[in-house]
Amino acid sequence: MSNQDLVSTALTGGALDHCSPVAIVPPFLRLRDAPTYLGMDKNRFNREVRPIVPAIPIGTQGIAFDRLDLDSWADEYKSRNGHPATQPKRGKSWETKRRQVSPNEA
Repeated sequence: MSNQDLVSTALTGGALDHCSPVAIVPPFLRLRDAPTYLGMDKNRFNREVRPIVPAIPIGTQGIAFDRLDLDSWADEYKSRNGHPATQPKRGKSWETKRRQVSPNEA
């Protein structure tokens, strides 16, 4: 299958050949697909992402978002709130710190 056929198949929504080495990722995601791309529901997307990421008008009613802008938002969100995939070496969770005994204790 040629690259032209792959692009044509991807754009028309047809199934790609299971042996094809190229996966087409669209640069723009429509409003209905963007929340799923980020793994959240549409209400949270509208509340937290939409005010920050620029929308791209498509036609008279369509709205899309640049995939790279969504990726940048996700990276920023992760740096503020997320946790890295690998944690630094820490003490064992079952080990407790020694604490000072209360002066009221008899």
